[in-house]
Amino acid sequence: MSMLPLLALSIAVQAGSGPAPQTGPGTEARPAVEKQPLRVLYAGDDGSERTEAWKRFLGRYFAGVGTVARTGLNAAAAKDFDVVIVDAESPYKANDIEIPKRAPLDLTWTRPTILMGAAGGSTLGGLKLKLDWL
Repeated sequence: MSMLPLLALSIAVQAGSGPAPQTGPGTEARPAVEKQPLRVLYAGDDGSERTEAWKRFLGRYFAGVGTVARTGLNAAAAKDFDVVIVDAESPYKANDIEIPKRAPLDLTWTRPTILMGAAGGSTLGGLKLKLDWL
């Protein structure tokens, strides 16, 4: 499988990670960025503020963006997307850690996927791969 979708995603995210554009007298807004011809699926916490923020952010840089509840991620949900991002809210809650439920992926999963933070760790743990919590 080609690494091109992941490379393009990485470049686009890095390019857009600068400060927010400022507008007003004597300032110019950052020029529009050409969208990458990739479709990105964000698998996060359904209806959360973080999921909505990621959807807006990714929408600035990619031709297609969708969201799905992380626990509902499967091949059918990802079939129209080039890259999948698995993420969750912070696991740190008050004086405790709450590990997010994993995305129900198995070893037949072939879609290029970025696993972020605790959600990525819990997803890998269920796959029994060497790439587990380090």
